Amino acid sequence: MKMRKMMPDISSILYLALARKTYCNLYRFTMTMSEDVDPICLQKAADNIRDRFSVFMCGFESGFFHDTQAVHDVHIQVIKDTQFLRILSKEEIKTCPARILYAENRLSIEFFHALADGYGAVAYISTLTAEYLRLRYNIDIPVGYPIMDSTEETREEEFIDEYFNHGAETSAKLSKVYAYQLPRDDKKGCTIRPYQKVLSMSEIKNMAKNQGVSPTTFLSEIMAESFMKHQLNHSDSHKPVRIMIPVNLRGFFPNKTFRNFIETIHVTLHKDDLNKSFNERLNQFKDEMKSQLNVEHLGGMIKAHVSLQQSVFFRMIPTKLKYFAFKIGYGFFGESNSTMTFTNLGVVNLPEEMHPYVNKIDCFLSPRAGSPYNCAMIVFKDQIALNFSSFNKNTEVEEEFWQHLTKIMEEQKSF
Repeated sequence: MKMRKMMPDISSILYLALARKTYCNLYRFTMTMSEDVDPICLQKAADNIRDRFSVFMCGFESGFFHDTQAVHDVHIQVIKDTQFLRILSKEEIKTCPARILYAENRLSIEFFHALADGYGAVAYISTLTAEYLRLRYNIDIPVGYPIMDSTEETREEEFIDEYFNHGAETSAKLSKVYAYQLPRDDKKGCTIRPYQKVLSMSEIKNMAKNQGVSPTTFLSEIMAESFMKHQLNHSDSHKPVRIMIPVNLRGFFPNKTFRNFIETIHVTLHKDDLNKSFNERLNQFKDEMKSQLNVEHLGGMIKAHVSLQQSVFFRMIPTKLKYFAFKIGYGFFGESNSTMTFTNLGVVNLPEEMHPYVNKIDCFLSPRAGSPYNCAMIVFKDQIALNFSSFNKNTEVEEEFWQHLTKIMEEQKSF
């Protein structure tokens, strides 16, 4: 494994700034297998693909003016899965903030979001699973994203910080909106509760198509409406409900980096919007998304976020002060700007040779520190795995969402 050091990307800097003893931004991807997982075989598979995914073998070293992302010569040890999205320690962040876990028929990876986004993570867990199946069942699995050639080392293009290559000439204007947020039950606790549902992709896609919108737009509106109804039932405030949706920028600025390369867009529901028809609200969300999902706007967002990092003044500020500023800025323009995050990882196209052995793929995100909800969606074999994660014990919002979606599905079938 080649040793190297590099500057964290702008997303990594934010996640490093927000990390603390009781919180850090984590992803979990899980493959549900047709048989129980053999941990010895899984460990060998992990060792075999280690050099192919050097980005996940990185730690973050503290410096006076900036942190450094460094590739470490480590082997991730496969461990039994006993705790969901366990907070990373300072030592783990410093050495290798990634885990490989197993439990019964499930194999999972958990990693610090500062390492990579969903594009790299899907490649990692898919290649890990393919190598595991190759070793255990002696089957040949073709290479091609998300299955990478485990005999290669990480390619140079996968280490590139692409944020610096695709900013527009002019920065996008960052607007401030005080969105509705559910209060967090226990502000000091760090136990995360998952809430899972499995939907038919073809059914959701057809319903969304009948309304003239995408599945992301369709589900986002139902989520927003569920949060709005919760607000009206439990609070005197009439704040807008705002769903933040991460966007994989590779679809707009093609590249193959395994590091973070995402921006976010927002869709907003106001109390008065409930007086409109369901189709009108969907089209409102559709228009909002269309105005943001273009090269000009996303390039402007990149410029706004990268320009600060590029300034000489910013580089000369000590790391601790930078991170303090990032926390303040995130609180003002980030977390309080939205009600929850809804991440759509899209369709994972595993080779047909893997289908008899893999039943389901899941993705979970740790909730944000202040607003206690996040949701992730990922699709495999016509199954949408829709996974909420929350710091709160109450499932009222999720149940409201599920009841509302079920009602719409039944109404659609009656036509």
